Amino acid sequence: MRTGLTQYHDKQRRDEAWRRVGRCEALGDSSTVVCTGVRLVSITLPSTLGVCRAANPCEANVNYEAVDAFTFALQEVVAAGLSAHITQFGTVSRRRCKDSLTGEFIPNCISKHSYGIAVDTRNFTDNANWDAVVTREPEVLEVVKIFERNGFRWGGTFGANFDPQHFEWEPGRA
Repeated sequence: MRTGLTQYHDKQRRDEAWRRVGRCEALGDSSTVVCTGVRLVSITLPSTLGVCRAANPCEANVNYEAVDAFTFALQEVVAAGLSAHITQFGTVSRRRCKDSLTGEFIPNCISKHSYGIAVDTRNFTDNANWDAVVTREPEVLEVVKIFERNGFRWGGTFGANFDPQHFEWEPGRA
């Protein structure tokens, strides 16, 4: 059982980790996002990933603080023989969050992609056909478990904003 003091220190560590990730904010009501202190680094993706078969070299920019989480998750995906299930690897884009039903911007919400701590691993159209994807490729749920074990929150748990191709790293989660 965690004591109040232990919980307090855990929260302090998470807050400090979030500060190291950087800061992003929207400019007014526009879709424009400006970030400061976000340190991005390029990682080479495993060549066996489905998305890498056409791209050479296959690279992605991620937040410096999340490099290990991305690297370990991808190594585990490859080791499990699940590379074909990563058909896209969209990381950094400066954008605000949108409601999945209306397409309208969500007030005060900045996409975790802006920070370089989120990735979309499938084609966006897979959201509407997720049940068919799982029926056709049940192993994709193993990819979800791997990312969750490595500190990522899965967009399939976002309720009304269901986003199953999305994973976002959360400092202190793993």
